[in-house]
Order: sequence, then structure tokens, then C-alpha cells
Amino acid sequence: KIRGNEEKLRYFKNRLRELGRSFYVLKISHNQLEEKYLTKPYSLRNILYEIETAFQKSKQEALIKLEAVIKNYFKVKDFDLLLVDRKNLEFYTPNLIKKKLATREVELIQNSFEQEEAIFISSEEKDLNNNLLAVIPGFNWENKPLLVLLVREMEFLDFNQENFMAMFITLSYLAMRIGFVKDTFKDEFCKYCDPRFVKDVYTLSYLGEKYKLNSSLVAILLNPKLENYLKSYKLRLRLLDRIEFLTWQDKKIALILFPFEGKNGALGFVERIKKEGFELRDYQIIPFANSSLTKIKQEVRAFLALL
Repeated sequence: KIRGNEEKLRYFKNRLRELGRSFYVLKISHNQLEEKYLTKPYSLRNILYEIETAFQKSKQEALIKLEAVIKNYFKVKDFDLLLVDRKNLEFYTPNLIKKKLATREVELIQNSFEQEEAIFISSEEKDLNNNLLAVIPGFNWENKPLLVLLVREMEFLDFNQENFMAMFITLSYLAMRIGFVKDTFKDEFCKYCDPRFVKDVYTLSYLGEKYKLNSSLVAILLNPKLENYLKSYKLRLRLLDRIEFLTWQDKKIALILFPFEGKNGALGFVERIKKEGFELRDYQIIPFANSSLTKIKQEVRAFLALL
């Protein structure tokens, strides 16, 4: 049985290497991700919402919330969540206290940075690596590491690809939030958008292109009646969904963002609007998976150009 588990772990590590940066996706498709996490009573969507809410207060609040999530939701018993000063190769706790790490720990962290992926440590190697089970980095838009999670102890049954997939997504989400540069998403229509909406588009497009995690954006030309309806609908949005209203060359536009919802989810939203009696002639659904931020902006601009 032990040998079988070791072979499973070896297979898991080989698959991680094959998938490179997308290690945590493994053989789990977006539909499986949706089924496993987005439909749970306490889902990944809830987790990201709590972290986002904390982030609106401060970076430190978000880091402390992430620590609680790692402990209570992912069932990691012993870990270090650290901020990274790559220039000086120094590490800090969420309370900004400098953390001294063993030489071997720093080496493993550097390896994860260089490989731009998580490092998993087999049971036979654990004692030689300061009792580490995994090193999970978090990168910003420029692939600079801002966070790192050192996993030291967790229940055997919780040591699985689904948990690590969700941990990596959560860590990446906050790392990109921390590393967000407002000027990186300049465009004509974005000058009129809430910065939080812009951050969400940037974050989700990055996750879609790099890790094949699908989200979608619906752009709709508004009339007064539909605008009023969507403004009231805004109060009934799910946790992470957003609606942004803007004026484009005297035309009213709504941009509706569906995090971790693919094209089918966006189509479902459009159908619900139609069932309410609205005739939608000018709208476009823009999926994020395998699509760069540049392409997404081009599609939005193309939609606006047709109006």
C-alpha cells in the first residue's frame, strides 16, 4: 500500500512537471473545477470574495484572512505564508516581521521561483528538507514572486491535487491583487470603470490565459428600461460577479463579469434577461480561457465600434 501511494505521488509529480505552470489544473477540467468548488456550500468563490473584501481594507488584512483560509478550509496544520523581497532574498510574515529560514528552505523557494511552479517533496525526502511538504509561489503580472506558501504538515487525505489547485489559485489571486499596477490596464473605456472592476478583468484574464481557468464578460448596449432592470439586478449578483455601467460616445453600456463562469454561464444570464421580456440585439459574450488581455480588450473595442 505504501509503495502504491509512493507510485501515485511519483505519477502526480511527473504530471506536474508536464503541465509546468499549469500544474494545479492537472486532469481536472474547468467543468470539474466548477463542480467541485463553485457548487460547494463554502466554495472557492466564497473564499476569493472574503479575501477580496479583506483586501479592500488593507493588504495585511487580506494576508491574515488567507492564513485563516489555509488553516481552516484547506486543513493545513503547519505552514508559513510569507511576503517575498526577491531583491534581498528576504521573507516577511503578514505582520511584516522578518522570517529567518533555513538554507535548504531558501534553496527550495528559489527553485520554485526559477521553475515558476510549486515544488512537492516526497515523504522519503521530507526529513532532508526541513519537514517541508510543498512550496507554492505566488507571482504578479510580471512573473515576479510576491508570496510563497511553505506547507509543513497537513492531513494525508487533504494532500491532493484539488486542494493544491485551489490553494494555488487563491495564492495567485492575492499575489496579483497585491502586484496590480493601475496603469497597466489603460484603455479608453477603462477610464470610466471602477478600479476594482478593472482589477477583476485583469486578474481573471491572466488566470484564463495562463492557467486555462475560464471566466466570461458580457457587453450589452442599454436602453433606459434595461439599464434600470440591470441596476436592480446588481443587488442580486452572486458573490464575485460584477456589473459596470459606462457611457461610450453617448451610448450606455453594461459590462457584466462572471468569474470562473464560462460561456455557458454567460449565455444562461443572457437567456434570463430575454425571459424577462427584453430584446437583446447588441451584446457580446467574451470568454477568458486561452485568451490574452490584449485579445479581450480588442473584442470589447470591436463590440463598441459596431454600436
